[in-house]
Amino acid sequence: MKFTLQNYRKEFPKLKNVSETLQESYEFACDAHEFYDKDETIKETIDMFLKALNLQFGNNTNGATKTEKGQKNVKTKKEPKPKVEKPAKPADTAQRVEKILPEVGFIKRFCTLDGKMATKETRDSALRILNALQKAIVEKVIRKTSRYAKEITAIQDNLVAIMDYDHSYKIEIPEKYKEIAKSQKINPETAIIKAFIAIQGKEGKKTQAQALLAKTEKLENRSTQIVEIRLSLKQYISGETKTVEIESHALQGLYGLAGIDFAPKTGEVVSSMDFLGSQFDTIKLSGKWKTLIGNPDKNFRIMMYGKRSKST
Repeated sequence: MKFTLQNYRKEFPKLKNVSETLQESYEFACDAHEFYDKDETIKETIDMFLKALNLQFGNNTNGATKTEKGQKNVKTKKEPKPKVEKPAKPADTAQRVEKILPEVGFIKRFCTLDGKMATKETRDSALRILNALQKAIVEKVIRKTSRYAKEITAIQDNLVAIMDYDHSYKIEIPEKYKEIAKSQKINPETAIIKAFIAIQGKEGKKTQAQALLAKTEKLENRSTQIVEIRLSLKQYISGETKTVEIESHALQGLYGLAGIDFAPKTGEVVSSMDFLGSQFDTIKLSGKWKTLIGNPDKNFRIMMYGKRSKST
């Protein structure tokens, strides 16, 4: 069988002789599953896990390797394939943002249904999107004055139609929705920070830590926060620490840079995922100050000193 985003949580526990690396990747995928369509780094990590899972166990659910025991591998010469020039990728014009607009996020989720058959499983997915969308509208996360209000209304109608239609058919999403879905992307540094927060304080995340460290290598300019993240990841990978660790004040700054307006309650020790459970009022810094300090709570205090310039 083929492992997919929809079935891996049900089928993986049936496998035998699973490596520790695959087990760690499976646990991460389960923990971060709900963020699959919201975070590019998490999406790439889960896709890599599914690819590795299919390479080793695809079409073979009894846990044995694809080559039966005792069977010899017979290598056959393959004729070289003619070189085919790949078409140039279209220019990526997406706006890099710290936080994707809620409307764009829902349109992205809606576009994940494109090309799928309207089966029971697909209808269940449509129902989850519709419920989340209606909740966002009731809570005024999405308003009537939104730039994409018409598209959101049309999406609701389409989701209801998908659930009400009795016969299976291929879902086709209009191109304009796909264009909107591609219009915003989380900037690379913010994506790394969010992925770091997702594994911070957890054991058995070395595979994800190594993948995340590799992503930091691709950044042309590394901020102070990325340098701290790299140090934390290296210490964890080398075995110096049992989990990915970082000081609480630095972690709070990372939440601010990632556009997450939450912090732990004073005096409490919480995991990174529980970090989302408490709200705080931030200073709302911007520009170079936000890059330097992050977005700390209004109770934040800092002392700065240095030589006095002659002009003052």
